[in-house]
Amino acid sequence: MSELIDKKKLKQGCVIIIIGYQGSGKTPTAKEIASTCEFQNKVVFDVRHEYDENEFTTFHSFETFQEYFLTAKNSCIIFEEATGYIGAFRNLQLTDLLIGVEHNRNTIIFLFHSIKSVPSFMLELSRFIILLETNDPISFVKTDRPLLYPFINEKRPFSIDTRLKVNLP
Repeated sequence: MSELIDKKKLKQGCVIIIIGYQGSGKTPTAKEIASTCEFQNKVVFDVRHEYDENEFTTFHSFETFQEYFLTAKNSCIIFEEATGYIGAFRNLQLTDLLIGVEHNRNTIIFLFHSIKSVPSFMLELSRFIILLETNDPISFVKTDRPLLYPFINEKRPFSIDTRLKVNLP
């Protein structure tokens, strides 16, 4: 899966959004990307205890994770349950974090269960979107997330580099 992302962009700092329903491979994809990042700090909000604590600094409390997340530098940060917790951030606060990833040299990976649960401003501020299988209504994707519409029926994982607007094999 790591071949879906331009590895040079990871070290510079970027936002990656991984979308897929439960069991589609979001967590293994995030782990693989994190292992290729070569960041010394690999941090995860791991509410389900799915990450090896010898490899990742894990947070099980959202409040503690949020404090770290807001001040992190030179880190690969995985937001495992973004679908359920992203609303706890104010949009302005989150936008500032997303815009500042290159300045702070953070690669932030957000995992969402559906296209519908990703705020549209996050799609616009991300560098890569990895789309796995979802149960999103095609009509919603066509009208509300048109960037993803051409790819909604793909049966294989793929990545969109949002700056290039192309599918990476």
